[in-house]
Amino acid sequence: MIRHELVSVRPFVRTQDLAAIQGLETSFSSDWVYEVIADSDSIALKLQRAPQSHQNRFQIDPNRPVWTRGWVAEVDGRVCGFVATCFDAWNRRLTIWHFYVDSPYRRCGIGRRLMNCALEDGWAQGARTAWVETSSRNHPAVLAYKRLGFKLCGFDTTLYNATPNKASSPCTLLAPSTRRRQARNPGGSMRRAMSRCLAFIPMHDGLGNANGRRSS
Repeated sequence: MIRHELVSVRPFVRTQDLAAIQGLETSFSSDWVYEVIADSDSIALKLQRAPQSHQNRFQIDPNRPVWTRGWVAEVDGRVCGFVATCFDAWNRRLTIWHFYVDSPYRRCGIGRRLMNCALEDGWAQGARTAWVETSSRNHPAVLAYKRLGFKLCGFDTTLYNATPNKASSPCTLLAPSTRRRQARNPGGSMRRAMSRCLAFIPMHDGLGNANGRRSS
């Protein structure tokens, strides 16, 4: 367990941190997948065991998609996590475009520190919803996002239809809590909690199941 006082979170500095975030171990493995189930009147997601274990590693492109603010987490001066966001004023939504914790440092509270920093910044900008997407095969990320307050809400099966990944990519959403309760921040003052929305990018396997891309 990493002691809390050894972890620091600070703004991302491209000239200083770019190589470090691109070197993060972003891989995951999972034996579970969310299947898209549809009929003429309804559509749903069902969690089921995958036909075979799925492994993937995400490449971090700091220029895509476009984000405006970023933070890194450090332990003893070593970058071990990264989060990047963009705030849309028209619908007051904060999009989490990147959220990664280096594999050896997961489940140590570092992801929560990063996410809390991003959400507090979004709230200060006026955000009332936080939105993030993840792969429907990335069950560990889904569990992590749920622990951070995000809730499954739906999906989009057409996101990649006009891309080279058309054959392997319906897209799914995970969505927010709609609570408007008062939440206590680390300093003790009270603020209104944001809705938190999590989105899947599923891809078809040979059985018509959904799988996809973004990770934590």
